Amino acid sequence: MAESTTASTISSINGETRSPILKALTILEAVVSGDRAVSLHELTESLGIPKPTAHRVALLLEREGFLGREPGNKRFVPGHRLVDLSFGALRAAARQGPSHLALMRLAEDIGEDCGLAVLMGGEVARLDIASTAHPLGVVTTPDGRSPIHCTATGKIFLAYMPPSRRERILAAVPLKRFTPSTIIDPLVIARESALIRERGYATDDGECQAGVTCIAVPVRSLGGEVRASVCVVAPEARMSVRDALRHLPALRETAARISDLLAPLPRGSAAIRAAE
Repeated sequence: MAESTTASTISSINGETRSPILKALTILEAVVSGDRAVSLHELTESLGIPKPTAHRVALLLEREGFLGREPGNKRFVPGHRLVDLSFGALRAAARQGPSHLALMRLAEDIGEDCGLAVLMGGEVARLDIASTAHPLGVVTTPDGRSPIHCTATGKIFLAYMPPSRRERILAAVPLKRFTPSTIIDPLVIARESALIRERGYATDDGECQAGVTCIAVPVRSLGGEVRASVCVVAPEARMSVRDALRHLPALRETAARISDLLAPLPRGSAAIRAAE
């Protein structure tokens, strides 16, 4: 815990500014900066906050949904409101920043809708979308969430995460059959994941929505972690999987450009280190 907490966080708490708001924000920052759930003792030790104060602030944050508890444990984890807030901030940064221009340029070059997505728990969450003016569009969910097992963007994350994590996710999420082409067998999904890692892209040939084609590639950090996914999606009448493969060079070029522009992802939208 102490290693994952930034020096600026500690100095802020131990400095002159000790407002309740700053204490709450510092606790939230400490919870999201680590690799695991955080105990109250770890918060008080590493941040220098008196235990009664840390306990009072943490309970308030938990009551309001900004913190949660690890199942069967007293350790703190990000709450649903904190995850939503983090994703909202990341989405706003993507839509208002230079990565949106890169996505728009890709959509204009290809002539079809293009999207940028991250992994949020067991779902794919759309950060940004660049739409074209085609009269026949593709239906997306209002909250921008999509299933992980049958979308091209979701398959990217499944393919590059460690097998043990993929197994846990597939065991926890409902493997719903959306169309006759939807793959719901975890063993088949695992075999397809190996193929995706080998070729560097994933496709959705009417598996999530009948008559809709999508192809996606990973967005990597400098350290090789899969942080997001870029895709192009269109009705099958305009773009078959074979047609989509012609867009791979443009997709990969845009993914490389966006990789340098994305801010670090919040915990809960985990970056995925490429599986060996």
